Amino acid sequence: MAVHELVPGVSSEEGARVYIVDDDASVRDSLRELVRGMGLACECFASAAEFLEARPRQQGGCLVVDLRMPGMTGIELQRKLREAGDDLPLIFVTGFADVPTSVLAMKTGAVDFLEKPYQPAELRACIRRAMSEDRQRRRHSQRRSDLAMRFANLDEEERAVLELLCQGEPMKSIANRLSISLRTAHSRRASILKKTHARSREELLGMYVELNQLEGRVD
Repeated sequence: MAVHELVPGVSSEEGARVYIVDDDASVRDSLRELVRGMGLACECFASAAEFLEARPRQQGGCLVVDLRMPGMTGIELQRKLREAGDDLPLIFVTGFADVPTSVLAMKTGAVDFLEKPYQPAELRACIRRAMSEDRQRRRHSQRRSDLAMRFANLDEEERAVLELLCQGEPMKSIANRLSISLRTAHSRRASILKKTHARSREELLGMYVELNQLEGRVD
């Protein structure tokens, strides 16, 4: 059964917490105390399968997982998370490290790979780094979602005007290229500004460029 630990008086951002997955109860207890000492919320699980069953996708944080466990290994858990589109940062800890496995773990997205015995300060630094990475990822995801919603209601004609605005075309040129009147071009631009809640052409273009960057469509 998972053990849920919340530090009184400490509020993790948007329910973010440290997830600990290890089949050794004494290790789970030790890690739980370390995390509590950092003022962070945590949950402990005795197996990867138990974690996957309980994992709420909307919660952020990071995962501290033993590499070798009965049943599903840490690497297999990492693979299942990625296949499900879950980008939760992982920190592997193991007493049986080997170079190929550690390289594989890092290549497939692990934040850190610690070999036992490690210093508590090392793990604390890894957790802080992973939590920071997760907060940044979640902020980017929320911003991308917010921007996408602003542009979602544009119709095809408005998108045509938007694309030309982004190319720096003046309104008269846009009207000519789309074979519409200048008045109609201005009307569509006004509608775009209203739907996206942009206060100016410059703000509109800035938001559109940012959205494309967040979605990986431009460098």
